[in-house]
Amino acid sequence: MNETFLQFIWKYRLFNQIDIKSTSGENISIISTGDLNFDAGPDFFNAKIKIDDTILAGNIEIHTKSSDWNLHKHSEQSNYSNIILHVVFDNDSKENLGNFSTLELKNLISPNTIKKYNDLYFSKQQIPCENNLKNNISNFFLIHWLTRIGVERIERKTHDIQLILNQTNNDWEQAFFIVLAKNLGFKLNAVAFEMLAKSAHHSVLEKYKKHLFQIEAILFGISGLIQNPVDEYSAQLKKEFTHLKQKHNFIEMDASNWKFLRTRPANFPTIRIAQLASLIENSNKLFSKIIEKPNLSVISELFNTSVSDYWTTHYLFGKESKYSKRAITTDVINNFCINTIAPFLILWGEMNGDENFKNHAINLLEEIPSEKNSIINKFEELNIKSNNALEGQALIELKNMYCSNKKCLDCQIGMRIVNSD
Repeated sequence: MNETFLQFIWKYRLFNQIDIKSTSGENISIISTGDLNFDAGPDFFNAKIKIDDTILAGNIEIHTKSSDWNLHKHSEQSNYSNIILHVVFDNDSKENLGNFSTLELKNLISPNTIKKYNDLYFSKQQIPCENNLKNNISNFFLIHWLTRIGVERIERKTHDIQLILNQTNNDWEQAFFIVLAKNLGFKLNAVAFEMLAKSAHHSVLEKYKKHLFQIEAILFGISGLIQNPVDEYSAQLKKEFTHLKQKHNFIEMDASNWKFLRTRPANFPTIRIAQLASLIENSNKLFSKIIEKPNLSVISELFNTSVSDYWTTHYLFGKESKYSKRAITTDVINNFCINTIAPFLILWGEMNGDENFKNHAINLLEEIPSEKNSIINKFEELNIKSNNALEGQALIELKNMYCSNKKCLDCQIGMRIVNSD
């Protein structure tokens, strides 16, 4: 038994309310359970109850045991002075705790409700409710809940973007460039790409928009990957960068920041940097163009670029390979949409008072197939399939933020299971 469960029981009135009495024998009628408090202080504000013939308005405090009132020293805290009812599971203290009545819930809650909660809370499974999942939710209910927490996940991602935006003094193009580059590095090289993008400001790169060689010289020069040239092309890049470095005061990174091990050649940092250079060459003010037409077809066209000739036959400097255009793939573009573009659209809408951009973000994710990973595969085993990227993000959010943290009573599925007959 814990207070979170008791708060849930009180909030949704999941106990016998017929002829309930306080521990001192007073008749209690609940008019309003109040508003759950997420900060310090009483558990519920603005409640309204009737004790015998007197209507009281004020706050509710909830404990597993009535003795917790003294244990937590609430009598000494001024924000607990307006308590109208002390709701406890077990009234283990017989002393007068304050100028309020006490309601004991122990014999008012159905044993079946307690069992269903304990089954979730003490479950050892990855998904605590997986044994009850299929019998307690409809497809319509599930889609509604997944849409809500899918948006919740994307909105959480805007917090990190907001920090970067603040660092760039609200330069949306530079913030977008940094987050996009970080996304291009995936998990293994995300930090290195973020460092690269912060050092190579988009406004400087745009000066060389029609000169792919110079853009590559800047990016590879800052990356530190051409400090020791191994062929003619890397030597030419280094020579060009030496000139541009003096002109723009670029600061080189340590080449050891880049990770090549356990990475497929198509994901080598060298290839990703070459793709980033090509993207810069072909897309002036990329974020502005996406804001103008935030739909998948336009975005796909913006990212439809190919690397320079050198990188069509190389994965690394000095090592030739089979010819390939090394274009940014559909999967990578979809990843951009999920992790960069959709959060930016939501943040842009919030900061500019335009709710339509949240709808654009949702529509964009609903057009994209769901990604595949162990979490989504696990839900598929339970017959819950993600039909698009928004639902895929929702399942990841559901597992990481709710299931893993045993926040079953904050989850609509868990609530329905506990509250079911």
